Amino acid sequence: MYFFHLIPILHIYSMLIYIPADHVKQNVRLSAKICACAGMSNGTPCDDGDPCTIDDKCVNGICTGTPKCDDGNPCTDDFCNPTTGDCFFVNNNGNACSDGSLCTENDYCLNGECVSGQFVICQDLNICTTESCDPLFGCIYVYNFNACDDGDPCTINDVCSNGNCAGTPKNCNDGDPCTDDYCDGSTGECVHVPHLQKRIVTSKLDFAPGSLRNIIGNSCEGDTIGFTIDTSFVTAPISILHALTFLGNGTNATYLNGQNMTRIFTIPIGSQSEFNGLTFINGFENSNGGAFYNQGNVSLQHVTFINNFESGIRKAFSSSGSITILAPGTVHILK
Repeated sequence: MYFFHLIPILHIYSMLIYIPADHVKQNVRLSAKICACAGMSNGTPCDDGDPCTIDDKCVNGICTGTPKCDDGNPCTDDFCNPTTGDCFFVNNNGNACSDGSLCTENDYCLNGECVSGQFVICQDLNICTTESCDPLFGCIYVYNFNACDDGDPCTINDVCSNGNCAGTPKNCNDGDPCTDDYCDGSTGECVHVPHLQKRIVTSKLDFAPGSLRNIIGNSCEGDTIGFTIDTSFVTAPISILHALTFLGNGTNATYLNGQNMTRIFTIPIGSQSEFNGLTFINGFENSNGGAFYNQGNVSLQHVTFINNFESGIRKAFSSSGSITILAPGTVHILK
């Protein structure tokens, strides 16, 4: 409740305007502060007439002091008796404050002191970092070298490095040049797929690189053997140990020649061969003679046999296995 001393200051149209006494006191104090520093330079000691300030000094012509009732405690409200200049401090329980540690949050005032709130949870959800908290720096995440799981079933020995989990690719190489090897990304199982390809005979000479013998020896199950030459000469029987298809350029264009000294092929039990577009010529063997000796399975399509012998008897081939003539196609046995 204000107690006013009313002072008439102006008469206009028979009305009085009044100013509260407290405002007058403030103006009086301000006038005193100004008067105390009249003609004084900044920093000159003075008295602002306020018992609740200390270290009064002139600042730009006004006597200005520093409030003396500041205990520097955020958990108290500071007061000064304007009459006596006495200080008193009231606890402000519940006010927010800081305990000085970055490892706590929601600190609060209680009985004039700042009480630590909850501990900060340092968690970056990365298995490859080790979390800690430093009161001065807060959360710290350090790379580790822990074992981990990168989620890829095609890797092994997963380990943390530079904050990331990574493994070594699983080795699915079965050592077989006749398979394409890879890891199934959904199961992590190694898969080995037959590596089928067409291999080409480029040399007429037996045992030479690119010869019929050389190409067969480096072939894989299910391969196709083609030719860029018109004649392949053979000096000793060639064993066909797995399934192969021989695709010549026509009976008048691709000749397999035993040179009247050897049969050309031996097909053992369990093996199979398909001959297409070829002419077998001059095959010879004293026993199981002719162009080839078959104990497995042979298919013929567009094939011609010329001048093949067993001892002194004409014989296209010898077989204790199965012979299939594929249609449409022809098989000619000529002298």
